[in-house]
Amino acid sequence: MYENSKELIKILKAFLFEEKYIQSSNTQIDDIVKIAELHNVTAMVGYVLEKNNVSVSDDIAPKLLKKKLQCGILGAKREMLFNEISDALSEKSIEHIIVKGYVLRELYPVKDLRTMSDMDFVIKSEDGNNMEKVMESLNYDLDEYVQGDWSYFKNNMHIEFHEKLTESELGNGFDYDEYLKDCFLHTEEYRKLTKKLDMEYHLIYMFIHCAKHFYNEGCGFRMIMDFAAYIKAYNNVINWNYVNSELKKIHLYDFSNSIWYLCQVWFNITPNNKEYTMDSELYNELLGYIVKGGTFGEAQAKDRMMSKAARETLEKAGNSKIKGFYVKLKKYVLLDDKSMRGIVGWYKNMPKFMLPVAWIYKAFNAVKNKGLGTTRDIIGSGANNNTALQEYTMLEKLGLYNKK
Repeated sequence: MYENSKELIKILKAFLFEEKYIQSSNTQIDDIVKIAELHNVTAMVGYVLEKNNVSVSDDIAPKLLKKKLQCGILGAKREMLFNEISDALSEKSIEHIIVKGYVLRELYPVKDLRTMSDMDFVIKSEDGNNMEKVMESLNYDLDEYVQGDWSYFKNNMHIEFHEKLTESELGNGFDYDEYLKDCFLHTEEYRKLTKKLDMEYHLIYMFIHCAKHFYNEGCGFRMIMDFAAYIKAYNNVINWNYVNSELKKIHLYDFSNSIWYLCQVWFNITPNNKEYTMDSELYNELLGYIVKGGTFGEAQAKDRMMSKAARETLEKAGNSKIKGFYVKLKKYVLLDDKSMRGIVGWYKNMPKFMLPVAWIYKAFNAVKNKGLGTTRDIIGSGANNNTALQEYTMLEKLGLYNKK
């Protein structure tokens, strides 16, 4: 699997840098496409294979063509909706920032092939009510509102508004919400009153966002590729002294060096062409963690959520045996909303007020399967605990947990 994953990276590099691609002899294109689907980079792979006249099987060819057409249609639709929202918010003098995928896609040779699951805006808390009125006037359906986060749908497109850039909590004790609270002071013009984060601040935010995914459900190849695309576009104009100083301040300098090492090995690009190092054991652990993760860790969502819960327990219990019924209940039954949606199948598309019912359901199933003491599902099997310990050690090396 890792050989095919490395071949996928080779294809992604060919896409990003518009290079010629020659298939390695020991790889299978069909298997590579399957991995690409998990990491949401299928359209990029199809583009490179077609451009370089690489033959694919009759089973895979229609998938690649369909994905290419979908990306073109979705890209045009997304741009139309963005302009509509930008115009309407600007007309009402509502300040807003467009973040993440919609901005990053512009760094790619064919921007529509850099897919995204939604479109994200940041607004000021005092503008929430006015934003709601604007979205209602544009006939967007409010799918969910949870404490400063709005989710809207229109024409099968997902639009999100946030009062905060992030709600990240890592194991290193730093308050990222506090650090990012002044994000409107670090913006530049994008379109009308629509802003985007300035060059350095956006990169720092990317590291915080990436660290959140590493710490929680994991991340995939595309997120690392975004960093390579960012260096390719801005390497010569970024104030690297400022960026590195800030990354040290927010406890992500070691983590950033690990990401730059991946960019060096996979895409042959680093800030100022600096050379980075990493021991082979950590690299192999990182590669495995990313390969299994998918785009945002979605490929093994349930396992990752259970492993994260076990890691949190290891953090507080110092790698000892699980301490008591309450710890088991809190850590493995009373999970957060996102985790429960990944673990309890029927709750996935339910409104959030059903969360307590999902907790009861999970606890009941645990008791039915020989009680909270049967910790295969609740505190984890030996295999889960071993995985959690391995991940904990790896993330500690990356600076996402405080070193003991």
